[in-house]
Amino acid sequence: MTQAELLKALDEWDRSGKWIFRITELYAIFSGESPQNIKISLSRHAKNGIIDKVYKGIYANPRAFSRKLTKDSLAYISNYIRDKGLSYLSLETVLSDDGVISQMPNRYTFVSKGRSAVFVTRYGILEYTHTQRPIKTLHKNCYFDEYKGVWVANTQQAIDDAYNFNRVVDLIEEQAAKDRGEYYGHH
Repeated sequence: MTQAELLKALDEWDRSGKWIFRITELYAIFSGESPQNIKISLSRHAKNGIIDKVYKGIYANPRAFSRKLTKDSLAYISNYIRDKGLSYLSLETVLSDDGVISQMPNRYTFVSKGRSAVFVTRYGILEYTHTQRPIKTLHKNCYFDEYKGVWVANTQQAIDDAYNFNRVVDLIEEQAAKDRGEYYGHH
């Protein structure tokens, strides 16, 4: 796969609004080349700045116009790392966004049917915490955020998740005490 061939494929994808892709998608386009040769070519093109390696087997087109139209790049990437139907944004991310805790997380925190994992990408950090909840009730207290392109827990679900996973419970209780005028801080 030459640079010109890759750029042609990237430009076609860009015109259709696609700026992130999996290596397997290139296997289909360049079916005459071995997967090993495609991997070698991608590595070379990433070193030359033609593409960005986002995570294992996931790449981005840094020059894509459609990328600039993406409202939330990290949420968009999350859909390539994990199936959006099997997870939802919750925990520290939602609690911070909704003002339940004052601290801002350094990552997007998801609850997922997949295994717990942290993915560090050049666009930010994605953290997934495994849940035993059945798939049929996974999004019960969630809404689909068109802006982010992911499912998002409502505030109460994010609080429930924090208690279920024993995450930032102290921050939730501290903020609640402050809101009631009962918190005097540490001296």
